[in-house]
Amino acid sequence: MVFDIQGVNVVGLGRGSDRPTFLLDAGTTVDIDVTAANVSIKNCLFQAGHGDIVKGFDLSATGFMLDHCEFADFAGNENFVAYILTSAVANACDDLTIIACKAVSPDTGADTHFIKAMEDIDGLTVCNSFLSLGAKNDKAIIHAADGKDFTNCEIMFNTFLRLNASEATAPSAMYSNQTANSGMIAYNMVGNADGDAAKSFDVTGARLVENYSSRAADLNGTIIPAIT
Repeated sequence: MVFDIQGVNVVGLGRGSDRPTFLLDAGTTVDIDVTAANVSIKNCLFQAGHGDIVKGFDLSATGFMLDHCEFADFAGNENFVAYILTSAVANACDDLTIIACKAVSPDTGADTHFIKAMEDIDGLTVCNSFLSLGAKNDKAIIHAADGKDFTNCEIMFNTFLRLNASEATAPSAMYSNQTANSGMIAYNMVGNADGDAAKSFDVTGARLVENYSSRAADLNGTIIPAIT
């Protein structure tokens, strides 16, 4: 499937399993290409029907939005490696917006990301979403390739669950190894498995306000990083 006409809006009707459902099952290279600006998709369900699908969305356009959409594994060992993989052209995917979406994958066999940014992104927005990825590895749910950054980002009111055991070197929620990031990361809840030095967000340059991290089941979360 290719979205190559600017400004197309897809609005799904119904609720739960009655929503429009897209099953990606032709092989590991099946994907949805978005090559035109300002495409939006609302209230649709996307399912991985094959193991280790390289990318659900292959994004190379600005202004893409997913609104109240859901991602799921169709069966055991069927999963996305990257739910959204962005272009390797700087700022080609600016203003990527994720609103009230849900992704749940118990699969632990791949280095999964919800967003894998291959280049700089300005204006990334992820709000009111529930993102739970089962892999316990050294990757973040929102992950920038080395040398790339997120500027003017808005990451608010989300729930991130990924049981990384070493957050100091592998933040579970969001990562960029650059210092030129900017924007606001606030009021998020993170579940991880780091018993020592939970970090959750490594996005140097952005401002963080009241983000909570819980390192184990049945424990109340604490504010990470510490209040200044």
